[in-house]
Amino acid sequence: MGVIRWLLILAVLFVLIIFGVENMEVVKLRFSMTSLFSYEAQMPLFFVVVISVFGGAAMAGFIGLADHLRLHSRLRKQKKSVEKLENEVKSLRNLPLEEEEEEAHRL
Repeated sequence: MGVIRWLLILAVLFVLIIFGVENMEVVKLRFSMTSLFSYEAQMPLFFVVVISVFGGAAMAGFIGLADHLRLHSRLRKQKKSVEKLENEVKSLRNLPLEEEEEEAHRL
């Protein structure tokens, strides 16, 4: 299994290297919210694409982490509830039946 994983990693790296070599032309990036704040930079297209992909992956990871934490919290609450209910069932199983008590009193 480790060999397949390394082959996949090498294949992805190979594709990224080819993509990077083919897309090295410089592009101009502009970010302007208002006339007071404006930012402009020039960088190779490859870097823009790679930064965008990793930025999107990071955002998806944070959203996934938030969902994981929410579900983990919910799971802990449900485990506590199940434990409480199991203890209640155990205590109810140990209670004597009323009919047995009545028959014991009749004898």
